Amino acid sequence: MIVSAHDLIVVGAGPAGGNAALAAATAGLDVVLVDEQMSAGGQVWRKPLRKAASRTEKTVGSKKEAPGDALRSDLALSNVHCAFGQRVWSLAPGFRVDTLGPDGALAYTAPW
Repeated sequence: MIVSAHDLIVVGAGPAGGNAALAAATAGLDVVLVDEQMSAGGQVWRKPLRKAASRTEKTVGSKKEAPGDALRSDLALSNVHCAFGQRVWSLAPGFRVDTLGPDGALAYTAPW
């Protein structure tokens, strides 16, 4: 199992987790952001699947997507290590988070 050490582990890349990771990275911490989904946004700002939609749906949808798109853009331009597609299966004492993803099992550690 590969173990990756960071200053801070944030679990969940929704609005709160994504912005917390950005704030911590801006403050100089080495942050890893872990989420089961393949991109940030969570349930609130999830990037929708594209399908044929009416003109009205597209207009309304674009307004709803803007905050999520901004979060994803900010994360892409930041120093936050994004570990997407990782399902957390174990939390251990000493701030260790074990995940399982497409590349197998990974563990993240942090001092707090």
